[in-house]
This record gives sequence, structure tokens and C-alpha cells, in this order.
Amino acid sequence: MPNNDFSGKTFVAFVDISGFKNMMQKKQAGDALMEFYSIGYRTLGEHPDISGVFISDCGILYHNGVAGDINTKLQSILDAIKKINEKMLEKNYLLTTSIAYGEFEYRNKIELENMTKNSFQGYAYLDAYLDSEDKGIHKLKAGECRVLISDDLGTINLGNPNIKKTSKHFYYYWMLQENQTIAGYEQNVKSIENKYTKKSKKINDEKFEELKQLLKEQN
Repeated sequence: MPNNDFSGKTFVAFVDISGFKNMMQKKQAGDALMEFYSIGYRTLGEHPDISGVFISDCGILYHNGVAGDINTKLQSILDAIKKINEKMLEKNYLLTTSIAYGEFEYRNKIELENMTKNSFQGYAYLDAYLDSEDKGIHKLKAGECRVLISDDLGTINLGNPNIKKTSKHFYYYWMLQENQTIAGYEQNVKSIENKYTKKSKKINDEKFEELKQLLKEQN
């Protein structure tokens, strides 16, 4: 079912499959995409207030509702992201997710003489995409989900114990259960990273697999 046109302020999430280039080299990308699309569309079907489009190894999700306060909208899109991450992890895949809040416009199927396409516009989409592509000190790690802090976001209620604020982001630790803490998870990730100080393709693959195993143990 096609998405309805949307225009207004909302949360937009840019979701990406971690390690996709490596999967392409190993000719494993097809299976990853099939799972990603299937899990993504099933999840959206269970969350009628979240819409999205999946293109290649990324998904663009957004809250499509006008009613509801900003905290409700944020929690709703985080719930959808959590479910997609958990289901992808069951299939042995990790994602990265960057979320931004602001003006966003989606137009369904712009018809040209020789082309049919969907249109995304607005700072929320651009901010989420650029944040996901940050290759500096704020580079996203496999499995991470975060919300970009901006003046447009205003005041949100951080009542969720699985959210941690930094200078630039709110990080959402979707993998944690009730008896687990952010500090404990971060210490486990740091222990894995310290084991793999050399940079080589083989070592990076091993670190990636160990991180996936840690996430599965959290769940």
C-alpha cells in the first residue's frame, strides 16, 4: 500500500545495513536486502503511525501523524526501530540508525514522461542522512541508534532509561533489557574494541561478529 503525502514537522530516521559493502563483495547482499525489506515492511504494518520507504541498503522512516505530542511521536518511532533491529539481529545482521526532527515532506509518485519516483524533502531527512554519514569522531557504530539534538527538537522528556544524552545526540540503547544498564553494555563494547587494536579486514570481520554475539546475549 503506497504512503500518503505528508508535510510538516516530524521525526525522520535513516536506517542503514552495517557492513553492506563487505556483503556485496562476498555476494551475500541479496539475502540481507530480502530480510531487511521483509522485516521493515512487516514492522511498518504493525505501526500505522510510522511510514517508510526502503531503497537499496537503507530505509527512510518517518512519523506520519499530526496528533500527539513530541514525546509520543519519538517513542513510537523508537519502538519501530527497536523491532526492526531485533528482527534483523535474529537473522545475523546489524543496522545503524540516525534520527532527526524538523520539517519534512513526502510526495508519493511524481509522474514524468519516462520516470516514476518518490520525493523526500526537508531538513529532517537531510540532517538524518548527513548524521548517518558522519565519518569523524561521531561515526555511528554497528547497532547504534541515535537522535540528533537540534533547536527545532525543543524539549523532550527523557524518561526512558535506555536513552543517554551526549553533547550532540540522544543515544537509544534498544538492545537493553530491564535488568541491564547502559554503562554495563558500553563497557562490554569497549572490551571488544580493545581486543582488536590492529586494522585489517580479517580483524574487523572478527570484531563485527563478536559485537553481534554481544547484542544477541543482551536480547
